[in-house]
Amino acid sequence: MRRDNWGWSGLVLLAAVVLLAAVERSWRFDYLKGGGASRDDGGKLIVSQPLTHGNLTIFLVSSERLKDQDRFITLDEGLAAGTVEIVELGSLPSPADDKSLFPDPCSSHQLPTPPPPSSEDPFQDGADVNRLLVSNRSTQPLYLMNGEILVGGQQDRTLAKELIVPPRTRRMPIDVFCVEQGRWAHRELPQVARVSNALAAFRGPAVLNVNELTDKAKAGRFPQSGATLNKAARLTLQEGKGQRQVWEVVAQLNSRSGADSDSDAFTANYVEPQVVDKLKPYLEALNEQVTASPRVVGAIMAINGKIEVVDIFESTPLFRKLWPKLLKSYALDAVAAADADAEVEECSLADAEEFLERVQTAQSEAAEDNHGELTTLADTDEVLAFSLHDRGDVRSARRAAAMGVGMGGGMGGSVHSAGFGK
Repeated sequence: MRRDNWGWSGLVLLAAVVLLAAVERSWRFDYLKGGGASRDDGGKLIVSQPLTHGNLTIFLVSSERLKDQDRFITLDEGLAAGTVEIVELGSLPSPADDKSLFPDPCSSHQLPTPPPPSSEDPFQDGADVNRLLVSNRSTQPLYLMNGEILVGGQQDRTLAKELIVPPRTRRMPIDVFCVEQGRWAHRELPQVARVSNALAAFRGPAVLNVNELTDKAKAGRFPQSGATLNKAARLTLQEGKGQRQVWEVVAQLNSRSGADSDSDAFTANYVEPQVVDKLKPYLEALNEQVTASPRVVGAIMAINGKIEVVDIFESTPLFRKLWPKLLKSYALDAVAAADADAEVEECSLADAEEFLERVQTAQSEAAEDNHGELTTLADTDEVLAFSLHDRGDVRSARRAAAMGVGMGGGMGGSVHSAGFGK
């Protein structure tokens, strides 16, 4: 009788092992197909027919499942509402950045406030080219995308890497790079007015208090965001290269686009009329066609018939809020690569689908940053790709990366995933 019991137990154990193996294989297959297995299992990604203007082609990427959650605020939203503030190291806290706004020391993310400057020059002691402080006084997490440009302070900067700033966070250090090599002083009012009005024109009608923007910049603050970097600069950041390489990429782009800037500022590409006039037709032709899609979560970009970038977000609202910045950067690359005498090559739907699959299946490695999020990286001969996973998705993303699954958990299970063609 005992032998029979052991026999039945062995069969049950064997059946359980086989079932677990089948589930594991199915789980991994879903990841490779872009399904994901995270807090939100993602849903299948569908690539649309191409939308083309000139030498720029956009393929919409939509989710089979409706993804309409809107849990993050963006940099532009936070700056406009006054709930997000980014400042130079060594700058004095603003009146709004008060401890009364962070009442619960257990749940808020309060960091030591840097000591005030010891001289009349607020930047003489403590300012740092590659480090700033961010405060998020809102009740929602703040999503910061790598390559977003911060306008103000002593010189314009860009975010070195993606991160999520928790609600009620006070003066958290963030890593940045300078994207304006020739300036280490605040802009005067006429310059602020010129830059601010040009950037606002891309976003539609806006009421700007230029005097207030100037005062904030003089106090070491970054009251505006000037779109985002182009592909080459974003790729430079993601590859972990240094400040010198970032300056080199900015200078090369400015030369190709025709942006005239005494300080070699990347922002000049969105301010100087000779470049802005070339960007506008792309924006007018493609912006509304993309945002009208009800399930769109990302886009694949091709220039002159070659796939260059894919950006996928966790939800349609997050994509739509960041799409104007991304489209400007895509259009900028198209302008820099335009050749009036060359015949524009076509890029097919099959090409876009193949690129997306290549990015999704690239073997990834996981690296947790010091704020609790997880970034997975994949670097092959053909693509460099990454995914940002928030605290709620870290475990499944790390497990996927350990299994060698592309993008460390699938593009459908991350806050943002991006792939760059080499």
